[in-house]
Amino acid sequence: MQQADNSKKMMLQHFNGIADSYTYCRTLDEAPVRSIAGYASEADQSICDLGCGTGRYLFELIKAFRSQGTHVKKAYGVDISPDMLKEAEIESDGLHHDIEWILGSVDSTGLPDSSVSVVTSFNSIHHVPIKRTLGEVRRILSPGGIFAIYARVLQQESEHIWGCLFPDYVSYSKVLTRQALSRFTEYDERWKLIDVKDFVFKRKASISRICQQTKNKHYSTLARYTEDEFEHAYEQFVKNLEATYPNRNAIEYPSSYALFIYQCS
Repeated sequence: MQQADNSKKMMLQHFNGIADSYTYCRTLDEAPVRSIAGYASEADQSICDLGCGTGRYLFELIKAFRSQGTHVKKAYGVDISPDMLKEAEIESDGLHHDIEWILGSVDSTGLPDSSVSVVTSFNSIHHVPIKRTLGEVRRILSPGGIFAIYARVLQQESEHIWGCLFPDYVSYSKVLTRQALSRFTEYDERWKLIDVKDFVFKRKASISRICQQTKNKHYSTLARYTEDEFEHAYEQFVKNLEATYPNRNAIEYPSSYALFIYQCS
């Protein structure tokens, strides 16, 4: 329990620290968001994004629903970082949609039973206690609702540019395996995995931008290194980048993710 509390404190400090630049330094993938919206069959939806951060994926999901003629009755964003939610509130001003921002843990949202039809988790599932979170999601989901999880699985993590070139990155990573994300029925047999989709994106950047992202630790895995470990690993990472990509201003690398769609009876 103490270890879990320490990890939670470390992540809270990390995300509070990068909140004001998070939206601008991380890529948003629209294709999986549109895919999630396609699973909603009802004309009216209530949605909740767990670990919403600055709200960028929640905003995109609302837009995706609007574009297909689906009305979002209510939207919630849940996160433990007050600084992230502060940024989300600022960004939501131009969306013209009422969103309730909830400061708290994703396994205890405080939302009423059966109050939402779609629950999402974008790149955050590895930060939460799975069993308790699944219980909370099942509690707040309306009958037939869906739980959509967008994440990089461990194999994809090892193939990512940081996983390949930043020393010991995969060892420090907390992302889950594909198998772990595919067997939620082991926690509760009422969960049913109805679809899994893989997405591969070609990212383009310069070495200087990648180094900036890395130095500023915009991936939480980097925050798990001690300062000495990070400095040594970062120095080797820069050498690996320069050896792998001779053209410093035109790096192109694949970035892969998986989307898991669950339904609970």
